[in-house]
Amino acid sequence: GAIDELAIQFHRPGPAAVLDAYEDVFRALDPSVTVRVVVADEEDQRLFDAARRAWRTRGPRVLYVHAGRPITSWIHDRLLVRSPATAGGVLGLVAPLEPQMGSHERVNDWRVPWILRDALGPRASVAMASFRMDGGDFIADSTHAFVSDRIARRNEDRQPDEARLWRAIESVAGRPIVRLGALHEPAPDHHVGMYVAPLGGGRAAAAL
Repeated sequence: GAIDELAIQFHRPGPAAVLDAYEDVFRALDPSVTVRVVVADEEDQRLFDAARRAWRTRGPRVLYVHAGRPITSWIHDRLLVRSPATAGGVLGLVAPLEPQMGSHERVNDWRVPWILRDALGPRASVAMASFRMDGGDFIADSTHAFVSDRIARRNEDRQPDEARLWRAIESVAGRPIVRLGALHEPAPDHHVGMYVAPLGGGRAAAAL
């Protein structure tokens, strides 16, 4: 369906490429859309505001959420969003099992689901997955979730029963799964949205 609300992250180290991409996104969004921009602090907000004014778009509406700590600009790494089961229902935010190893900013990204939940109030809840994941391992249409088999590869040491793992993944996805990749031909080591795009009506486009 149409987008009515969107969440993104922005942090100022090396912002040019990130802001260029966000300019394209903002120009494509309807002015009625609300975008919640998670930033580390007031300086991030100031820089994003300055860039947004230069884009001269008619919208969308922007609301800032302050993380209060350094983060990255990659919201799909640490966050999966589940649509409410019913209109006006609670938005489900799913956090990975554990913070990602790496820089201080990447570790802090793990806290963003709770930061967003606090900003959204009773409209949202947070659950933790029982397995290692990125939000970008999933992409969905109205009936199915397309899921990269790299989840299984990243959880081999934690969940040797692969069938049980995929049942847990399907429970988190909240809909039947189309599994991408196999042992002899694994899915690309990228977020699913980089090579698969659901088109609706039971169709999807894939980069081969």
